Amino acid sequence: KFTMKWISAHSEVERNERVDEEAKAAAEGKSSHWTTLPDKLFYPLPFSVSSLVQETKGQAKVKWKQAWDKSPRKAQYDKIDDQFPPRQYLAI
Repeated sequence: KFTMKWISAHSEVERNERVDEEAKAAAEGKSSHWTTLPDKLFYPLPFSVSSLVQETKGQAKVKWKQAWDKSPRKAQYDKIDDQFPPRQYLAI
């Protein structure tokens, strides 16, 4: 069972100090051996819809830019407006 409670970051609470030590060790790459981890950590995590949308939009922008850079119209349009497409267009 896991319980999470908020405590002040500057408290001298013993458990808080222990958590701080563990977090620092994890940030330094020191972690538990994989055989000691709970079974639930070996299954894929559920997808976040917002992260999937963000990734899909990012991939679409990259593909569009690659296609635009290869387009014969790009050189012609750059003579008129080298800031194409506008940021508002890419935000869609």
